[in-house]
Amino acid sequence: MSPRPPSAPSAPAALAARVIARAGRVLLAWALLIALENVVVGVGYRHLFVGYWEMAAARVHLSPLLLAALVPAALTLASVAELAQRSALGAVRRGAAGAAALFGAAAALSVSTGRHTESWAVRAPFMLATGAALAALAWAGVPRLLAASPRRRAALGAGLAAALWLADSFVLPRLYPGFHWSCFLLLLPASALVGGALGGGQGGRQGGEGRRWPDRVALGVLGLGVAFTPLIPRASRAVSRHDNLRLVLLERAPLLGRAVR
Repeated sequence: MSPRPPSAPSAPAALAARVIARAGRVLLAWALLIALENVVVGVGYRHLFVGYWEMAAARVHLSPLLLAALVPAALTLASVAELAQRSALGAVRRGAAGAAALFGAAAALSVSTGRHTESWAVRAPFMLATGAALAALAWAGVPRLLAASPRRRAALGAGLAAALWLADSFVLPRLYPGFHWSCFLLLLPASALVGGALGGGQGGRQGGEGRRWPDRVALGVLGLGVAFTPLIPRASRAVSRHDNLRLVLLERAPLLGRAVR
């Protein structure tokens, strides 16, 4: 009697596996960004620290805390990307344009709190213009983004992430919290594009082992993020004892600074 062939995974199980793999690659990209920020802040602002132990606390306690906090965002972005891949282009363009319009209007509302824009006669057109501009950009950019290769998307994401990180760090410091939160919320999906070049579903069709190890690393990072979740209260208490570190990160580190809030 011949052995039964292995059964194919069910559609929900295959879908869940793809979403988890995407989330792992997204979180891996964010982990690399967190590591890079540790280096940039630790070296570029070393004169602001009392001693080496302060950035050591950021690496040991704050970075894992931030990674664990980003796990839900990684799963959300992965689910949206999977849904976009399975949907018609027209539906994706309409959804992206609508989300961009709402985001632009909300961002414009958050930065139009000064005395020159307190009147709704000025604020409302500003919100409409910003939302319309971002919607048009999303409508035109989505087809090109979907048609681009993973490496091109990764290059675009890296460039946008660098620009948004610099804007969050140096443009209007300590002013307009809505502007800085907008930069941060755009930084996450922009840097997530880098994850597409770290592995992916095409690796199986290409049959190359070199395309499989990044996926394994990504799944390992996702597992670490989940495993770090119970340690968040302990990490928060450890970082709370370093007042100078928290002050420097709040002022200079867009990612780590939000983890200490």
